[in-house]
Amino acid sequence: MSYAKDNAMLIQVPVLGTTKTFWRLSDEATRISRKLALILRSQHSVCKYLTAPLQVSNVWIGSTGNVKLRGVSFTGEGFFSIERVRDDYKHLSRVLWLLIMISGGDINKLPQDYKDFLLLLRRNNLTRKDEFLIVNNAALLPMKNR
Repeated sequence: MSYAKDNAMLIQVPVLGTTKTFWRLSDEATRISRKLALILRSQHSVCKYLTAPLQVSNVWIGSTGNVKLRGVSFTGEGFFSIERVRDDYKHLSRVLWLLIMISGGDINKLPQDYKDFLLLLRRNNLTRKDEFLIVNNAALLPMKNR
């Protein structure tokens, strides 16, 4: 939580060659978002799901931007449940939104690609194949790779 308070996740950057600016997520913010999605995908691949809704307090971000989940439990390996997958990603969407707000970001200034990413996480018709689209979403690419 202190990482989010100390590091802006939504940043304003200049448009080269003009005096205009635009808002984008920092590369650290996109890396954090992708890492959290990868953690969930890894657990879902072996039919494990969060036993309780993901909270901001469950996300540990180190001073270098390393990301881990703490204080969470996953179910034992069992049968595949798309409903549980959808629930996990809906909670992740809320956590990412809150992390941006905690870091001082204005949700109304989120770039459209990241808004679309958060909407994807909240879709009620998410399929197992969509997990690939989530962890490889263009909104999660660092600026140097776009």
